[in-house]
Amino acid sequence: MTVALSPDGRTLAVDAAEGDSDDFVVRLWGVASGEQRGELPTGTDELVGELVFSPDGRSLAATNKDGEATLWDLASGHRRSVPLTSQTSKVVSLAFSPDGKTMVSGYQDGTVGLWNMALPGTAEAIEQICRALRRDFTQEERSQYLQGMRTDPVCSR
Repeated sequence: MTVALSPDGRTLAVDAAEGDSDDFVVRLWGVASGEQRGELPTGTDELVGELVFSPDGRSLAATNKDGEATLWDLASGHRRSVPLTSQTSKVVSLAFSPDGKTMVSGYQDGTVGLWNMALPGTAEAIEQICRALRRDFTQEERSQYLQGMRTDPVCSR
């Protein structure tokens, strides 16, 4: 079993098997109430190796026995990224910088990785998506991803 306490001391994260299956989840518990607040799927049948809250308590990172690291946004319960991996070694430890903008991953082979945790602002994120798409958003994409924002073209030509 692996546990972590949020920086404000209000939330406890615990890895656990999901029901009768072999799939594992990270359960979030309210410390004062003792009530479960949510579950984060690990996407693996392996126990979590380490759990680490970001300094602001808005993200949670975990390693697993497969040597991957997963990062969740706790407000939405969704993963913030694909599992962080190395092609040469397993992730065995994690730490956040005091400002939360960088996460450090320690690997089994003694190397470390630095990960930029800063999320872009809305305008910057849209610009990055436009560059990646090499086209403008379709009307359906605007409706789905830019609700209440702009209905006109969003990518500059």
